[in-house]
Amino acid sequence: MKRPVDEVPDIQNVDLQHSDYKDWKVEIKIKADRPFSYINNPSHSIKPELSNGSLYKAIWNVTITPNKNFVVYFRADSLEQPSTILAVHPSYPDDHVFLINFVPQLNKLDALKAEKFLFRGEEGFLALKNHALEEDKETAKGEFIFVIDRSSSMEGQRIENLKKALEKFLTNLPQDSLFNILSFGSSYEFYQPQSLQFNPQNLQEAIAWIQGIDADMGGTEILPALKEITSVPQVQGYPRTVMVLTDGDVFNPSEVISHVRKHSDKVRVCSIGIGHGASEYLVKNIAKAGRCTSEFVLDGEDIGEKAIYMLKAAISQYLENIEFDIECFNSSKKSVYKEESNQGLLLKDEPLKKWVDLTNISDVDYCEAKIGYYNSLKKENVTEKLRVEDFKQLR
Repeated sequence: MKRPVDEVPDIQNVDLQHSDYKDWKVEIKIKADRPFSYINNPSHSIKPELSNGSLYKAIWNVTITPNKNFVVYFRADSLEQPSTILAVHPSYPDDHVFLINFVPQLNKLDALKAEKFLFRGEEGFLALKNHALEEDKETAKGEFIFVIDRSSSMEGQRIENLKKALEKFLTNLPQDSLFNILSFGSSYEFYQPQSLQFNPQNLQEAIAWIQGIDADMGGTEILPALKEITSVPQVQGYPRTVMVLTDGDVFNPSEVISHVRKHSDKVRVCSIGIGHGASEYLVKNIAKAGRCTSEFVLDGEDIGEKAIYMLKAAISQYLENIEFDIECFNSSKKSVYKEESNQGLLLKDEPLKKWVDLTNISDVDYCEAKIGYYNSLKKENVTEKLRVEDFKQLR
């Protein structure tokens, strides 16, 4: 039976005696290129049909009463291990492509723990975010620079909201971290000449300083402040995250966004728009270019859980010093392609994708790759060696 979506009732309110809504057929197919390390259906406790061949499959084909959501959690084995694809174009046999792809394991939360949170619905999802934040605070480290708008338009409730947000952020920083504050308006100034170690005394002094700031720095010129931050040398082992808090628009948003994007391999930039007048274009695109997230706090709104969400996005384990050494060979075992390259910082939940374009090379038999990087969670340098000779055809 098929019905338009707007005619399907809320499943929580389905009358189980109503013949139209009894015994719904549910069909779910999950495909993966590696075995499943975890798979569960906690809502109905129905085991899937498992099979493997060129792909690993899990299939549910069941009939249920639709009085609750049909929930499936799964994880493929060794997701954090690099996988490779060597492919030839179906219409152009001299064109090949080589891909290295993986998502590094940068947190300690396993699937069983995550499921216990998620099965509690919205409340559990919030609890999971808080749990992950606390875990990251214990293990992650970094340098956090808060860029705060103290232009005249921030006076009143907006500067008070900014103070609350700053205090919330500072009190929730990772234990092993550095911090500083850069105020801007028509000019800019640092709270301290150099970033400070996060500890109770420095935190207390910073919060006292925050309570004394005002919206007394004139216009809204953020680009010079951001240029100053990207010119200051970074501390080894402390990846830099910038949190921009502003209420206004600027006359040169494209230049600001372009500058953030140019330095995004070294500096991550998150943004918060404060008040009804905040530029949605500027705030969202700064964060997008800076590989982070954005939020908006309206006049009179409590920063509350939004601060927790922003911190979760800003605090991250990472890979750095990522180096690639790639070489491809023909059927005579002669090298036909060689590349040595590197990549900037890779943060938690970001996939690493390295594409190699092997255009106009008629004979490619296999490729070898070596990846080296530093894993901040494991606190060790890692080297992965890969060889791929199984071709897949692009579609």
